[in-house]
Amino acid sequence: MRLKHCFWDVAGAGLSLFLLFLSGCTVGPDYTRPEPNVPGQWSVATLAEAADPAVLQQWWTTFDDASLTNMGACTAYWKPLYEALQ
Repeated sequence: MRLKHCFWDVAGAGLSLFLLFLSGCTVGPDYTRPEPNVPGQWSVATLAEAADPAVLQQWWTTFDDASLTNMGACTAYWKPLYEALQ
């Protein structure tokens, strides 16, 4: 009898938490959808730029991300040692 009572306590608490989390997903009446900041026209690299080996060797620099550039530099630094160990 005690086990059955415990189950309903846990189920009630779980349902209460579920409803609490579900209520956090509601949007208020004053919500306005933000306008996305997108360029007016898509730009693509020309074939000559895309085929340039110097650009292709450091493709990650085009993202202008410091952590990605750092990872690329570390990879370029350790690559000869990695190839020598294989």
